[in-house]
Amino acid sequence: MQWGRLTCACSVFILLACSPKSSVSSGNLIGFALADLDGRQKDRDRFVAVAESLGAQVIVQNAGGEHATQLKQCADMLERDIKLLVIEPADPVEAASIVEQAHEKNVKVICYDYMIDMAPVDLCVSFDRVKAGEMQAQSVFQHAPQGNYLILLGDADDKPAGRLHQGHMNVLRDAIYAGRITIADKAECPHWSGDSAHVIAQTALSKGKIDAVIASNDALAAGAIAALEAQGVAGTVPVSGMNASARNCRYIEAGKQLMSVLPPVERMAARAARLAVTLANGGVVDEVDTQVFNGSEEVPVILLQPSAVTKENLKQHVIAAGSYEKEEF
Repeated sequence: MQWGRLTCACSVFILLACSPKSSVSSGNLIGFALADLDGRQKDRDRFVAVAESLGAQVIVQNAGGEHATQLKQCADMLERDIKLLVIEPADPVEAASIVEQAHEKNVKVICYDYMIDMAPVDLCVSFDRVKAGEMQAQSVFQHAPQGNYLILLGDADDKPAGRLHQGHMNVLRDAIYAGRITIADKAECPHWSGDSAHVIAQTALSKGKIDAVIASNDALAAGAIAALEAQGVAGTVPVSGMNASARNCRYIEAGKQLMSVLPPVERMAARAARLAVTLANGGVVDEVDTQVFNGSEEVPVILLQPSAVTKENLKQHVIAAGSYEKEEF
């Protein structure tokens, strides 16, 4: 998810339904290992609230984006006899060893948002990034059904970035083959860097007219908008994004950005918490949406649907929902 790092990379939050440590029962103790708490506070709060409402207790760990830190944190939680581990992997490849360690202790593992590769993961809860990419492309295509497109992709090593682009192409492919749309440039932005997107957009604009920009997230959209502003054409070129950040919501309000895909963060965290409690209590999950091969085996996956934030529904999605204060706009 690119989704700054906290100064204290090994922060741990113990959020327990009953306070004295001596009274903590390992029978309903769940570990929630986050790759980086920065940008995940809502996930944490919702997950803990739902799990506690169902009688569970939660240990939340923040790895600050470091796999080595997450490896140690998960080992520590396993030593505390957690009954289930929910993990957003800091490194989707190296985290396979965490799954192995958990299974050695008969602890099931739920991947949160990002899949762990080459490991017998028990379940993955995420959102539909192909659908998100389709929403980005469809919104832009409706405003610019022909012309020169700039497509700004995420980091080359981020597999979810590829699923977003799959969605882009699901919408654009026929128009490209028909010659109505020309891809002026399609570029990956290392570390989802807005600065990289800015340079790429500047270069594309220097070569000719750009009629539309499909930016895979809001940081990339902001970089493109800065380049469009420098050319005096911001607001005339439709730009997509994702995450509905405060800055980009202001761009949407000002007409400089067409839309931003809003991931279903709170619904995803709530679903993960409910499923975690179910599995920790020995229950089964039979409500999966699909199966995904992670290089090792077919993993059951639950995919929640994102929504589109536009100028027309901005207040409904991000103000009425409590994401931002009205005074921010």
